[in-house]
Amino acid sequence: WELEVGRAILNLSRPNGLTFSTLTWTDRPYSPTSTTPSPRRGHSLTVLGHQVVLFGGSDDLWHVFNDIHLLDTECMSWCAVATSGTPPAGRAFHSADIVGRLMFVFGGRHEHGV
Repeated sequence: WELEVGRAILNLSRPNGLTFSTLTWTDRPYSPTSTTPSPRRGHSLTVLGHQVVLFGGSDDLWHVFNDIHLLDTECMSWCAVATSGTPPAGRAFHSADIVGRLMFVFGGRHEHGV
């Protein structure tokens, strides 16, 4: 995390990884060909196999996102995901989980409140 005037903003350029067998934190730089998601807060991260699924969040100006990005933890590479159907409204500070082959998104705040 990097701190900015009392607000916590996720720094997506230098993630840390915790190795549970040794309880050691290490830098895990992304693949140089990977395009990282825009800086955000209030997003959700869920795990699907060896991928981390990022959904939503907001920027400093409270523009909310409803995009999905995947982080492949084997090669540390991000990709944006194109979806079909009607996506949920953009939101931040929500919860999300994956059950089987479905991702559920619940609650949160949008640009105009809860």
